[in-house]
Amino acid sequence: MADVQVALPVPVPTPTTTLADDEDTSQVATTPPVAVPVHPVVEATIEETTPTPPPNDVDDVVEGRESQAPSTETEAAIPTIPVQDAEVANTPEVQNAAEPQNVGSTDEGEAAAAAASSSVPPPLPVAGTGEDTAPAAEAGASNSNDPDAPAEAPAQGTEVDVVDAAADPSTSSTSTQEDFEVDLMESFPYTEEEDIDLGTPFTGTYIVYEPTPEILFAFEGLEDDELPGVVNGNFASFFEMMCGHEFYRNYVRGATIRKLRTAKDAVKGKPNCLTGLFQLPLEVLYDVLELAHPMDLLHLSRSSKALRSIILSKQAENVWKNAYDHYQDLPRPPKELSPPKWTAMMFDDSRCDFCGQPGALLDFALNEHYCESCQRKYLVEQNDMVSVTDGYPRLLPILYQVLVPTYRQSGGKYQTYYESDNNARYRRRDVEEMIETLQTWYMTIDEGMCPEAGQKFEEWSQELITKSRAISDYAGYFNNWATSYYYNICNEMSMKQRTLADKCMKKFTKLGFDERDTDAASSDVYYYFRGVEVCRLTPKILEKHKEGIIQKITTQKRERLKRERREFVDKFYKDYKKTFKPEKWAYFPPEDLVAYDDLFTTFIQQDTLENVEELNQEAATAKLPEIRDDWFYQRQRDLYEMLPGVSAIDDSVEVPTDESLTPEEIDKQVEALRAQKKVDLKKTMDERMKRATTIFSCISLHMCGSYPHVFHTNWEFCSVGYAAAASIIRQLGLDPDTAAPEDMDKIDARFFCGNCPVKTCKKVQGRKAYTWRECVTHAVEKEEDHTHAIPAWLVLSEEANKFVKAHETPYPSPRRENWACNHCPEHFDKGVLLKTAKAHIKEAHSIENPVTDVDVVYLKGRYERNGNGRGRSIFHYGIEPTCNLKCNLCRSGRVQRMWTIQALVPHLFHMHGISMPQSTRDYSKIEILAG
Repeated sequence: MADVQVALPVPVPTPTTTLADDEDTSQVATTPPVAVPVHPVVEATIEETTPTPPPNDVDDVVEGRESQAPSTETEAAIPTIPVQDAEVANTPEVQNAAEPQNVGSTDEGEAAAAAASSSVPPPLPVAGTGEDTAPAAEAGASNSNDPDAPAEAPAQGTEVDVVDAAADPSTSSTSTQEDFEVDLMESFPYTEEEDIDLGTPFTGTYIVYEPTPEILFAFEGLEDDELPGVVNGNFASFFEMMCGHEFYRNYVRGATIRKLRTAKDAVKGKPNCLTGLFQLPLEVLYDVLELAHPMDLLHLSRSSKALRSIILSKQAENVWKNAYDHYQDLPRPPKELSPPKWTAMMFDDSRCDFCGQPGALLDFALNEHYCESCQRKYLVEQNDMVSVTDGYPRLLPILYQVLVPTYRQSGGKYQTYYESDNNARYRRRDVEEMIETLQTWYMTIDEGMCPEAGQKFEEWSQELITKSRAISDYAGYFNNWATSYYYNICNEMSMKQRTLADKCMKKFTKLGFDERDTDAASSDVYYYFRGVEVCRLTPKILEKHKEGIIQKITTQKRERLKRERREFVDKFYKDYKKTFKPEKWAYFPPEDLVAYDDLFTTFIQQDTLENVEELNQEAATAKLPEIRDDWFYQRQRDLYEMLPGVSAIDDSVEVPTDESLTPEEIDKQVEALRAQKKVDLKKTMDERMKRATTIFSCISLHMCGSYPHVFHTNWEFCSVGYAAAASIIRQLGLDPDTAAPEDMDKIDARFFCGNCPVKTCKKVQGRKAYTWRECVTHAVEKEEDHTHAIPAWLVLSEEANKFVKAHETPYPSPRRENWACNHCPEHFDKGVLLKTAKAHIKEAHSIENPVTDVDVVYLKGRYERNGNGRGRSIFHYGIEPTCNLKCNLCRSGRVQRMWTIQALVPHLFHMHGISMPQSTRDYSKIEILAG
């Protein structure tokens, strides 16, 4: 046991009395917090107490331990005392010290004069003065559970062992006070078990060095510098977390206080400004009090005994009701709880009801405060209910329904889990009590002692189930309401700190930092402010965090310089590509791959702001051809190894074993052997890759040609395309093992898919006429269609081929902006239309008749990121009726025309005046399919 010096806080006032000199200090009672305008020094002896187990009554948990009077044997060792009001207890004077109970003395004449000058009822009678000292002490011992009983303060210099006892007010010698006390206690609506929780009890021994005068009303005796702390209250810090969204304090209470105290219509407090208010009649005073916030009513009820008796009287029921009605955003109290008690549970400090640890927010389902350890100790999960009900398996289904579950994630969070069986938890004592009750019910039903037991059990259980569901519903509503405070605080604090970060960056821009860096660092500084809890920026705070802010700006500057060096490398590479013809641009590696080369990476990733090395452009220019050749060889090799029948390529060469050679000569021979092997391998790959049957498909079709600055490797050998190409090549009389794409393009035949049915397109029933490449694409698209399992290609005749080509849409389309001049890099960044490219060639290069694929080239997929997979519109050839008749009387033109018999007869009559056409004279018939 250690003696310590603590300073008494400045609580809200309560009348006190003076003990006689010969009073037995071991029997002195304690009182609720009293006002002490001065700060006397108290020597307190603090003893460590053990945590109190959960009481059996739920109300006892909410009320605290005030109702638990110590036994005769332990009352001297473990005394209890109420804690100060939450607002006062958190003031700076008390945060670093224990929370002692103030004990003072008052003059009886001053108390009588104050009672006579006020229109409110006089204070409760005082015990322990004059000849009534001994009876008062005896009465105090028997009435130790009365929270409102006045205490007797010891004389100056008297050592007091604080115990949970109070003097009996009935021993007062003043008849007026005695009559008023009887009326007041009769009108008091709450029993001592329903009293409001005053916090964790404090144990210790006090020595009071001077008495304090009696103060009847709140704020009357406060000094000018003390009033703002009482009026403004304490604010729960948004950043005082234990982890994640857990808080040491009740942030709903803090946010509510801040909202009330900082409102535009809030009245600033002044010393003694409420003295006139309390001189009003009681009815008028109630009309004024009902306009206050319920939390303010709670604070007023704790400020003095007189106000407590007024606000907690039966006549004040409408005051609380109207106070809640005036603030529609507040959830209404549950029916089983009184408004003062509900208000205290919501807005008191977040302390555990069992161990007193901070960080335990109110559980709205159980109406108790649980910390993390007490949740594990006093709550049982649904998965563990099987072990609790071991031997009684039929109790589980009804047990889950009649008990009230909680889905709270932790004691420091209002957030809840999803309402599932795995997340439900129940009070352990409720489970044990309910098991005993259910066993009694089932025993009564099974033994048939009561014929109507089954029906009564159903009614009883249904009532509990309905009540449990109702509690779960309003608990979910209350949790959402309380959680909304957290999100509002987050949003408000986030907006405030983001604005603060922007203003801070403007200041640093004026100090000489690059605006590009400060703008980029604004987001980093915002998160920095959140981490270090900066909510305002004063010169002192700015100087404290200046180094951290500059570090964020410097980091952004480094990243900006790296991006600029990367842009320089990209421009250097583009300039190198422009030295080649546009038809070669497709065979260059993408920009990202070039930037990852060691030569360029060393230049780009320099992490310094001083002595920056410049890029060696001569070495880079000499390096680029090597990068290009290696990349092209590696991509070709990767594709070559995907072909069927091709094994992985072995790059190893045999090292010469001639002992007469020096190491340098051996290295030269090895390099020469590797170069020769690479040449031979490339020749083999070129021969195999140039076949028309070498077809690859891309897994990510949306990426093909869409992003020329990157290269993806989602390629695989297409066996379906290989089978379709081989079938077409055989029908044209070529060998699939030797035919090249150029050979197929030279023939330029058109095909029908025999597996596709005749379809109608633009009122024409027929089939699509494909090129050989379009046939392969069609086969791949129909890969999962069982009707196309066996290729069935129909080759069109020469006459039909000419007819189809004359009506096809040209490809590549001259209306797409993918054309470029093949003699200069004029269209490197943006392609143009075909006619625009030809006009440029005529003007810039003096070529009168530009040739496609020679003077002007089409760069597929280089410029357009949308619609790269679009091909040309495929011509739909009429089959039913067959379009295979040619008019012999029409002059042959550039566009060949074919007719159906239904269209040819009117044509011959109107254009040539022939009403009876003859087949050999007027028209001729062609074969659509090749023989």
